[in-house]
Parts: sequence; structure tokens; C-alpha cells
Amino acid sequence: MKSAHRLVEDLLKDLQLDRIKPRKKSLEHWPSLIGERLAGQCWLSGWEGNVLKVCTSVPGVAMELGHLSNDIIAALNKLAGEEVFSSMKILIRPGGEKERLHFDRQRPE
Repeated sequence: MKSAHRLVEDLLKDLQLDRIKPRKKSLEHWPSLIGERLAGQCWLSGWEGNVLKVCTSVPGVAMELGHLSNDIIAALNKLAGEEVFSSMKILIRPGGEKERLHFDRQRPE
């Protein structure tokens, strides 16, 4: 039987809390990294594990992001100073301000 200390250590490792700050640091550069045109037509919706989730309502933008995804992931990892993302999942869905990730203020309710 595992001790409570060991269970907490395992839980924290699974949550990857130590990766949140480097991820946020790299994602703060999202608009300048992908360019204002693309940034205006897509939004970050979060991440699952090491997969960055990006949404757009424009199929052509999804295709362009897919084409650029390896370069985008490499640039984000370089900005973070470590590998924080392994891939990018691009979702096509109608969007709104409510779903966007915000780094300069709290997430809207």
C-alpha cells in the first residue's frame, strides 16, 4: 500500500504542474509567433497532456495551422526553454471570447 506522501507525489507528477508556467510563458508569444492575421482568426483553447488545442472557425486557417504546426510547436518549445508541447490539435468550431485562453486577466465566466 502506498503512503499518502507517495500518492500525493504521484498525483502532482500526473498533473504536470511544473509544466504550466513554461507553457504559459511560451503561449504569451502566440500572436507574434503565428502573425497577426492568423492570430485574429484562431484562439488557444488549452492543452491536453502535451497537445496544444487551437480553435478556428475558418477551415482554411485550420489547414494553414496544420501545415505550420511542427514549426509552431518547435518555436513554442524553444520559448519555454524545454519541450512542453509535442503536437497541436486544430479544431474547427464557431468561436467566442468565452473559450479563449487569457494570460493577462482571469478567464471570463
